[in-house]
Amino acid sequence: IMDANGNVLKTDSETIQYIDPASTFYFGGEFYISKGNPSKFKVLVEADGFVDVNKGQTFMDGVSFSSYNISKDRWNNLSFTGNINNNYKKRINWLKVYAVFRDSNKKISGGTNFNVQDLFPSAVDGFNTSINSTANIESVQTSVDFEIRDLM
Repeated sequence: IMDANGNVLKTDSETIQYIDPASTFYFGGEFYISKGNPSKFKVLVEADGFVDVNKGQTFMDGVSFSSYNISKDRWNNLSFTGNINNNYKKRINWLKVYAVFRDSNKKISGGTNFNVQDLFPSAVDGFNTSINSTANIESVQTSVDFEIRDLM
């Protein structure tokens, strides 16, 4: 938040986990300003943590895709299916995968997210998610978030 001359009066940061492509996210907040008259604000948005999907690629030191496929189903929905592996020696209580689909021009054509629960050490679990998209998808980028708990 700045005054009319561009002097910074207050800064803050927030993290938003995921916004679907082409979606709107509404956010609000309150600030206490002890000195100065706020007249404008600046917002910096950074998108990071997404990587191209490659078979066998390891995410966050222990989660990997052993296989995946991008195809159209019989209703012309874009289908993203495959297997996800837990390479840890501990159980993953929950795992959320965020996926962004890109066409041959690297333009975002859609996105989705899905959950996997109770993925035990060395386990492989299948996933199947789809979105309604008529685009020809060339690649998919993903980000993975998960919680690990010790086996009892």
